Amino acid sequence: MQRISGFTIVEVTVVIFLTAILVSFGFLAYNQVQRDARDTTRKGNVAVITEALEDYYVQKGEYPSVRSIVNNFSENTGTTVSAKLGITANDLKMPGMPASATNAITSVAGSPSNNYIGYVASSAVNNANCQNVVAAGCDGFTLKYVTEAGSTITIESRRK
Repeated sequence: MQRISGFTIVEVTVVIFLTAILVSFGFLAYNQVQRDARDTTRKGNVAVITEALEDYYVQKGEYPSVRSIVNNFSENTGTTVSAKLGITANDLKMPGMPASATNAITSVAGSPSNNYIGYVASSAVNNANCQNVVAAGCDGFTLKYVTEAGSTITIESRRK
């Protein structure tokens, strides 16, 4: 009688089970790396926008009005707002935004999402103009965005 050597069904099952566990750990790690990369992009874009707003203040003596930069108005495209702030249009895009959207800056009534940046500005002298007039200015601003873990990040203007 000749003996045939090979793997038993138990051995094959154990190998498949261990491989599945390793693949699932790899998949989870990959997803975490992707989330971290998107959050890093958000953080970088908000830092660029914050510096652009501060440069705008240095040049004009005021921050731009809410009406002049938020995407709630169709004329405030990425191209228009990026030219106003002196940054590239890509700096106004956030991960997760629809492909057709070009400007991630929005006015925030409640809490912002991780796809957009909330811009809240105010003025002690004429707050109505700060909110509603394109050519008006504001005394200070707050930018808010949400990480994929759900944390809300808030950045205040330096001159508020």
